[in-house]
Amino acid sequence: MRWRVAVSLAILVGLGTLALSQEAKQPQDVADAFKQGNALYARASYQQAESAFLYILTRDPKNPEARAAHALTLEALNKPELAMPIWLELSMERRNKDPRALFYLGRNYLQRGYYRDARKQFIAAIAKLESDGISGKSARGAPADIALSRETTLMLALSQYLDRDYEGAVGNVEYLYSGLGVGSAFAE
Repeated sequence: MRWRVAVSLAILVGLGTLALSQEAKQPQDVADAFKQGNALYARASYQQAESAFLYILTRDPKNPEARAAHALTLEALNKPELAMPIWLELSMERRNKDPRALFYLGRNYLQRGYYRDARKQFIAAIAKLESDGISGKSARGAPADIALSRETTLMLALSQYLDRDYEGAVGNVEYLYSGLGVGSAFAE
């Protein structure tokens, strides 16, 4: 009889410990899950990062940061076709006025080989940034916005090159070089 009680207690303690360890692995709230997802993404643990972002989305399906992070994770998992509807929805919600949403939508098109569609999004993102007084040449604006402008211009040049618009690609690369003050990209 005593050994049955001892075994039962051992099983209960073991199950309790297992339950606590499982609970410890689950984020306690959306903020913790977001931190965990970002840390996992940074370590290239994309499957686990996706789980963290999906955890957030089950609790807050309209969370734009979690949706964007989920889309980036899907792209990292080589599933850009699953990320596309997320980027489209985020872009439409922001009335195509958010340069970051436009950039990521363009990048998704580029990944999937839709170079002209990518160009349209990059051009729209650059136009929005320029309307806010930010360009790849300027030192005005937040560093993240200036970096976004330069990266968008570079992605535009890449999409032009892949679409065989070599003149446009060279022009955008030259534009970036002139803004950096390092001379010509193609000088001999």
